[in-house]
Amino acid sequence: MELERLGDILNETRKTQGYTATTSLFTPAKTPWEIDDWSSYGTVSKTAKLTTIGKIPKTSRERIVLMRRTNIQLVLYFNEMEVSRTAWIPLSSDVMTAVKRFELELYSPMKSLELMVLEQCNGKIRTLGKGNVPLPSEEDLEVALHEVVFENDQYMKPVGGSLGSDSQRRESGRILCRTMLEDGELRIADDRLLAESMQDRRKQIFELIPSELVLGSLNQEDDKKRLEELREEDRAQKRFAYRSAIDSKRISAIQFANLARKRVMDRRQRKERKYEEIVREEAIPTLSVAFTQLFGPADVSRRLKPMRKEERAREDGWDNTIVVNIQSAINLPVRDSGQLQPFVVVSYSGRRISTDVAIGRHPNWQFSGKLIISKEDREAEFIEIRIYDQLVEDIDRDDRIYNVVHEQLSARLLASQRIRFETLAVVSKINAPIKMNIPLYITNYSMSLEPCFLKVLFSTQIDPKNQVEYTKSTSTFETQKTLEKCFQLEKQLHDQFPKRMFRPLVTDLNGHSTICTRYLKPLIPPTVVMQENASNLMEICRLSGKIVAGVPRVDASSHSDIWGNAFQLTSIAVGGLEERATLLGCWLMHFRIPVAIVLGESRGEKTGFVLTEIDGKQILIDPEDGHIYQGQDPNCALERIYGAFDSKNYYANVQVYDQTPQISLNLARPSAWKPLFPPNEEPLETVQPATVRYSQLPEDWIVELRISLEREIKLKFDQSRKHAIPQWHLVAARQLREILEGPRGVTEANVDEKMARLREGYRITVAIFRQSYTSMEECVHEVLASRLQDAPDQNAQFALAVHVVDFFAHVIQIDIALAVLKPKK
Repeated sequence: MELERLGDILNETRKTQGYTATTSLFTPAKTPWEIDDWSSYGTVSKTAKLTTIGKIPKTSRERIVLMRRTNIQLVLYFNEMEVSRTAWIPLSSDVMTAVKRFELELYSPMKSLELMVLEQCNGKIRTLGKGNVPLPSEEDLEVALHEVVFENDQYMKPVGGSLGSDSQRRESGRILCRTMLEDGELRIADDRLLAESMQDRRKQIFELIPSELVLGSLNQEDDKKRLEELREEDRAQKRFAYRSAIDSKRISAIQFANLARKRVMDRRQRKERKYEEIVREEAIPTLSVAFTQLFGPADVSRRLKPMRKEERAREDGWDNTIVVNIQSAINLPVRDSGQLQPFVVVSYSGRRISTDVAIGRHPNWQFSGKLIISKEDREAEFIEIRIYDQLVEDIDRDDRIYNVVHEQLSARLLASQRIRFETLAVVSKINAPIKMNIPLYITNYSMSLEPCFLKVLFSTQIDPKNQVEYTKSTSTFETQKTLEKCFQLEKQLHDQFPKRMFRPLVTDLNGHSTICTRYLKPLIPPTVVMQENASNLMEICRLSGKIVAGVPRVDASSHSDIWGNAFQLTSIAVGGLEERATLLGCWLMHFRIPVAIVLGESRGEKTGFVLTEIDGKQILIDPEDGHIYQGQDPNCALERIYGAFDSKNYYANVQVYDQTPQISLNLARPSAWKPLFPPNEEPLETVQPATVRYSQLPEDWIVELRISLEREIKLKFDQSRKHAIPQWHLVAARQLREILEGPRGVTEANVDEKMARLREGYRITVAIFRQSYTSMEECVHEVLASRLQDAPDQNAQFALAVHVVDFFAHVIQIDIALAVLKPKK
């Protein structure tokens, strides 16, 4: 009956308008069936006669022309995160049908499915509405399709004679769809409840053989690798990771990105595994072979078994040792009164060593030490490096004791940095200047405008947990001619420079080889970058680099040759160093800044730096921390350069040297850089989307994170305070919040102005830190590393403020201000 009712409405509308602009015609069935089947009541066909276009009123003609220029797109959201979208579908004046099948592979509990309807008209895109899709259930077997109603109560300007919409007249529509869950069991629950139920279920299950006990041979490399994977899964199940909604979304995204890359690597390895790597065959017997077998050494290897890989050479006793050599530092913060006395603390998984105290802002330690660790100590991800200034502080006096100096040594955090332990295990040695992170503000210290670097050397012979060599994908969309050019270039240059890695081809997330030049295209950056003054190009580079540095990275550095496009990278907000460099390059190209991506090695990992030119000077932007280096900076983190590419061509470094300070970065020099394609060849079509949509976190999620951080920091302060229970000063906390959220930013003048009234009764020490958000535990750990909670004065009070800046998705910047207030006597 619904079709018959809609057909009557259509006929009445045509009579009222006086013309026919749609070809849809409803023909009732002569003898409708008695069963409840809507298709038996008639048919819809496109046989209606259209009115001549000249006889249609002008406003209606404009509306019809506008409809022909309009496209519709459906965007699917899984757990409030965009996962897929359709192509743009032309809007039809007839009955509009578009069949699209979304296939999702679930790696986290399904909480919600939503469809957003977008409209594109005359180059402008607007949202028509958003509707909730019913989750799959057993009752769906009796329902053919669900009707998802979407509506928009916001004001939309009438266009081409349309009615538009506002809060009184909502624009709405319906989508017919259905969700199905295949080969799995659907469980909808909160992450916290899932973790608790998993722990309860584990307690109730009786295990004759505990899950921690592994039965089998551990002689083969595959068995060892599988054992490590099982241990990691067991640790992940026991770990209670979800502390907030943002943490839940972030961890799910990281797991999805790692799993997607792992599947591509596994697929490539299965395709490229050779027969000789699996089976060892006996050679054809000869006379010389017979004498060798009789009088030569015994062959103890097993036949027709997987070959064992040769272990790298090592010395006894060094398989559990990290050798640390701290050499020197430059551009440390300067103490306003007294001489700077810095020392360095290196720690990993509870083990730590420290240098002696040096003098000045450019200290020289020349210290060597060892960190002895066991297999159980390898839970920590990073080796932490911190530089402190040694201070002498007064403590409470006791008048009953004479001839005693009431002072004690304390420390003030000046700089910090972290090195990924797994990277060190892969490359065995890291010997380079490391850029240190400096606090935004410390009372009684002047921050240098020049970056701070610490020259260190780390070495170890500890085996990495998982190391995957770079392999090429056999599947590709490139033409045979392009592939031949790539192979010829790689072969020719590999013979000339055997230690360099030339990679014009990379692999996308579908496992297909793609020319890297396809990944550069101008894209609109996030809103916070667009709000910056377009003429201040250096500030745009600095801000864009800071945002890219906050994107979480995939776990294994060896996966950096697997790239996602900008849509995949911004939707999941997780990627490798080279992916983040290409995204940064696309943002800068939007401002018409010339961009090239330089490929090489940094801190023992494959990486890509953004090469551009501002005010006639070449600069390199590091996607790891967003720092901007000058072209010939000897402290540049990019240690070796093998190649580069822009939106038109790939260039191989054919210079004698590959160190950044010793080579020319002018890609137009044929004697220094060998191009892949001729200069006049047309650029290849890009793989990047036309536009990128940056999702924002709900405001209540940000408020929840800020409140949770303040609560956790105060709780840890209470636990670690040795001398007394901390008292929290609310007025000082309010002033700190105004400093962080104010338009003037964090400056010494602003801090002095806000704290002027409080300094009449207190001696105040303020420290302000800025970092990209990784987890709540990391933020608390960084605050406690400042050692401000070790103030010896029992009457000292504390103040805390946290400011959260959301760039897009779960890429967040955290500003933490901490103050120690000691009453004046």
